[in-house]
Amino acid sequence: MKIIKLLLAACIIVFASCSKEESFETDEALQKATQNKKVDCEIVKVSCGKPGGTATYTYQTNFVANNFMWTENNPHMNITTGNGTNTVTVQFDTDFEGGILNVSASGNNGYNCAEPIWIPKCSECTPPNYVMIEQKAGACKGDVFIFYADPNGSTDEGTYQWSASHGAIVNPDDQGTRQVRIQSPLSSGFSISVTHVNSCNNTSANGLTLAEFSASCDDGGGWGF
Repeated sequence: MKIIKLLLAACIIVFASCSKEESFETDEALQKATQNKKVDCEIVKVSCGKPGGTATYTYQTNFVANNFMWTENNPHMNITTGNGTNTVTVQFDTDFEGGILNVSASGNNGYNCAEPIWIPKCSECTPPNYVMIEQKAGACKGDVFIFYADPNGSTDEGTYQWSASHGAIVNPDDQGTRQVRIQSPLSSGFSISVTHVNSCNNTSANGLTLAEFSASCDDGGGWGF
């Protein structure tokens, strides 16, 4: 009986020792995995700050994050909504010249990641280099043609002054806008030109193109805007 009891006690001790070692190994592996995990975070949808305007910024990580904390280091930019979440809206004062937006977040297993970004002041406008005119509608002489002006990167709407040759008539209601309707003459082709006047120091750019006609026209088209 004593021998059986001794053997039983030895097994219990060995089992306890093994369980303890396995527990240590598990904890050690988890800790190592936590330390080895590459933690990434970034602020996406970054945009410049327009004086007097707002912009939205979103924080992303490669782990499940919570406890978001956003701060700004410039008195001329203020977080208006979203602090505590992964997306915030920032309001810029009219005298904003640029500033830093910070965010940090923590997650499960002790992961944390902080990310600062520099928000530059948006340029007031970008002057156009040239204007491309695109024909959107119209095929035959006598048709109402529609043309669209693309300012190629200009961030300022400005105004668009249209003109046409050979008796083609520009719809006066469309002067000043990007899109124009032009009544084609019945007897000839015509060209279209546009001047885009931009508010960037009153710079301007011009565009010129010829109306394209379909070879299948046989009835002179239709008349009227």
